[in-house]
Amino acid sequence: NDLLDNIHQVGECNYKGLINKLIHHVVSSYAKYAEKRALVAALLENLTNETDGGDDEKMQEAAMPLQYVYDGIRAFFIDVHELGMVEDNPKLWDSLADLLVHCLLRATFSWGEMNYLIPTKFLHSDDVWQMMVALFKRLKSEANAVALCCNGHFDILQKLFSATKTPERV
Repeated sequence: NDLLDNIHQVGECNYKGLINKLIHHVVSSYAKYAEKRALVAALLENLTNETDGGDDEKMQEAAMPLQYVYDGIRAFFIDVHELGMVEDNPKLWDSLADLLVHCLLRATFSWGEMNYLIPTKFLHSDDVWQMMVALFKRLKSEANAVALCCNGHFDILQKLFSATKTPERV
């Protein structure tokens, strides 16, 4: 409970920035921070899921609403665009895809919620296409990802294909 109390003390206005900084840190190096991406996904799961209080206790409220995770990831997309981070880190989308796969496999959020992670203005950008390609490549290597993938990826793919069908994307 001390961890949850400390997290509440940080203040709601800082959650988005905290998540954004966590993501920046773990995607900054593809090879160096692979294990940390899995740990961040576990942290996000623990912070956003309700917990069982024990035998006689009722469910405890999540320490942090999932909306803050969405906001932090969206802020990361904006930073990537504004700061031109892909030029400095060509494996950036692979690293982000790795983090998102860990979150999906841990049920931190579902495929249906992926739509909330990507800012609307970037939904049809080449950056999002690269991230989705990296995400599906990474999912291919997971044993239990077939059901996960089949249950939810059509929504986001339909949105990606509906806006622009350039020759290189068809």
